[in-house]
Amino acid sequence: MAAIGLVVMGITATAVAVLDIVRARAIDAYADLEIAPDKAVELGDERLTKGLDSLAHKSAAARNSPPALDLRGRLSAAARQGRFGDTRLGHLTPGEIVVPRNVLSDELRAKLAQAFIEAGAEPGRYIVGGPDDSINPATGQPEYFFKDLWDRATDWHFEGRDDRNNSMFGTYEQVTRPGSGWKQMPEWQNAMHQDGKGKPELKFVHPYGQEIVFDGDTLQPVTGDKRGTYNYFTPDTLDSISGQEDIRNLARNWRDHFFADMLPHMVLGPDRNKKE
Repeated sequence: MAAIGLVVMGITATAVAVLDIVRARAIDAYADLEIAPDKAVELGDERLTKGLDSLAHKSAAARNSPPALDLRGRLSAAARQGRFGDTRLGHLTPGEIVVPRNVLSDELRAKLAQAFIEAGAEPGRYIVGGPDDSINPATGQPEYFFKDLWDRATDWHFEGRDDRNNSMFGTYEQVTRPGSGWKQMPEWQNAMHQDGKGKPELKFVHPYGQEIVFDGDTLQPVTGDKRGTYNYFTPDTLDSISGQEDIRNLARNWRDHFFADMLPHMVLGPDRNKKE
């Protein structure tokens, strides 16, 4: 367990260093999407910045699609139906205790804040309507799950990848359409996504990190453990080589992809609830 812990710490340190190096470019790139600077992450090296306006347009369109707007609109309308001063909806966990403002004395507020701090949590994250609320990307409603030290240290791998990979999606026909930007990876670079049944699964990556895997038999997107996951460093293929400099670039790309994407996947898995 100690060895695994050291590996995880190493992965986290590597990922944090990578994200810090490229964070500055991300802030401007995602301004149009209204993503806060602390959430903006550059999706690869400078070659991946080509066509950023196109990605921004597609991401905004996906986020503002009719189903998403319809869900958020209905939930906002439901929030306005609250009684006795209640004006907010929220995602809560069974067993959590809600403290009404009438009960929240200065003394109790101070004790609760201290309890949050001792548990390794930021008190402001748990104030309804506060500026530090976490907002669910699908519903637009505040969520109050508890993140301990482990959760915060691995957020970039679990929630970070899921949030970024969901910004672009498509059917097999859309992904394989000329000019879509998606690239099919060779089978040997797709081993982690094979289920061993029927025809081999097909993996496609986008220059901006998104990844989608299709079932080889049905051509439907794969879900579960074998699904595509976001790449902080999009892997290149051997056909990108045309000279010595390309060989060096490919070696750096594979190194970065291994440490930032493959190794965390192998050690931690794709889902938080399976990290044990």
